[in-house]
Amino acid sequence: MGTHGRTGLKRLLLGSVTERVVRTSDVPVFTSRLALVDESGYDHILIPTDGSEAATGATDHAVVIAEQHDATIHALSVVDISALAGVYGVGTGTSDVESLEEGCEQAVGAVEERCADRDLDVVTNVAEGSPYRVIQQYIDDEGISLVTMGTPGRTGLERYLLGSVTERVIRTSDVPVLIVR
Repeated sequence: MGTHGRTGLKRLLLGSVTERVVRTSDVPVFTSRLALVDESGYDHILIPTDGSEAATGATDHAVVIAEQHDATIHALSVVDISALAGVYGVGTGTSDVESLEEGCEQAVGAVEERCADRDLDVVTNVAEGSPYRVIQQYIDDEGISLVTMGTPGRTGLERYLLGSVTERVIRTSDVPVLIVR
């Protein structure tokens, strides 16, 4: 599906057909903001992962695509320090951050194991920051040609209150994004 990548007030007023399809589809949705210029395939595939079931599903799809294109998989997990602020009993203390980092290491480690089973090249990275911004920066820095990510498919008030990293990546990415629910 094509997407305009609208942000701000325009997005709120006009909505997004692509985002609605992504949230409600039972099958993976491939989105692209721009026409594909290079038809040589996907040589660097990014899997942003938090270790969730949705991220695991996205990994399965990315592995198949990587095998077909002899691509390198990049597994990225982001420690969202800002999400800790205001959570009762959790701060930005060393043990809290280390606990989150450990979870992120386990998430990228699971992707690494899956790639090793299929003899695929894999690069893992754990970073701190705003997830969609870190993902976008990683896409730019590493020459990523495809992003494959999972989404829990939130709808209604929960989506508006929590936002969606997936939707932000779809709106800001210059490379295609495959979304798996």
